Amino acid sequence: CNYGGPAMTRKDCAIANKQVNDATNRIKKLSSTVKGSSKREKALQMLEGHLSATGNSKERVVPALSTGNRNEVVLSGLGLVVKCTGVKGSLKSGKRVLVEVTKLNAAAGLIQVKL
Repeated sequence: CNYGGPAMTRKDCAIANKQVNDATNRIKKLSSTVKGSSKREKALQMLEGHLSATGNSKERVVPALSTGNRNEVVLSGLGLVVKCTGVKGSLKSGKRVLVEVTKLNAAAGLIQVKL
């Protein structure tokens, strides 16, 4: 290839290929976390806007679907996965529940819900 040096050995080529793959995977992982956090912030801002528009404390209840994993629920319409507190035992997968939003801070990306 006229790069001015000797051709790489198989071992050198394998090492270089591994380093390139590792660097590429780190970049992909970093960009996916950045995208995920901005989506979460937007969803929390939407929820915050909805709850402030209703203004009533009873309206802080939102529908959710349990994942069956560590008492986590997916908030319907937003797609946010949140750990649910106040659960006696554990939630079964696919169960529809109503959860109350106890804390919400869209700027910090913080949300807490209870059953």
